[in-house]
Amino acid sequence: PKALPAWRAEDELTLFIDNYRRTGSRGPLNWYRNIDRNWELNAPYQGVKVHQPALFITGEHDPVRSFTASAERTMAEWVPNLCEVVEIKGAGHWEAQENPAAVNEALLNFLEARRTLA
Repeated sequence: PKALPAWRAEDELTLFIDNYRRTGSRGPLNWYRNIDRNWELNAPYQGVKVHQPALFITGEHDPVRSFTASAERTMAEWVPNLCEVVEIKGAGHWEAQENPAAVNEALLNFLEARRTLA
């Protein structure tokens, strides 16, 4: 890229480039090549709910949210112990890299609340 986002460090980009040069794109592409088999392997888990206490962290501008909006609305049905949804303002899909302080704060708050309940 001509200019890196403010949250992306040059050394991180170098790490990604070096790893790509070493491994190529076969692994990520194989996930999509094998998508039907992945569904078969996960069939036993269809309809299974997540009962552990859960935290959902998302970026305000995460493009994935536009095609998972219905899933987000029904998340409480599938994750009955969803304790909190945290939206990181100004972040996109890579919120842990874009705003690590906000993600860490959300995680620590979630864990602290669980600790005090124990």
